[in-house]
Amino acid sequence: MNEVSLFARDGLGRRYIPGSSLKGAIRTILESEYFRGKQISWGAKSGQQFDDIFNNIRVGDSNTIGESNFSIVQKWDYARNKDPKPMPIYRESLQPLKK
Repeated sequence: MNEVSLFARDGLGRRYIPGSSLKGAIRTILESEYFRGKQISWGAKSGQQFDDIFNNIRVGDSNTIGESNFSIVQKWDYARNKDPKPMPIYRESLQPLKK
């Protein structure tokens, strides 16, 4: 097997989701669901006034996540109008929630 890209870890080697990733996920959900695909101003643009609706929102890191919630998966490349293609890349990934 090729090298495995590990999930984000803290200084003690415990897995967690960085707050910046959580904030990006929230932004993506809002853009696609609430704003229906309209571009949301995000960060400073060259020559323009800083206009970022998320500037004052602070999102912290997740709690640590136990090892039993992870698996090693292969990356697949999905392109419009093409068959999925397996890539020689493997990642430690958080498993979906189970009922």
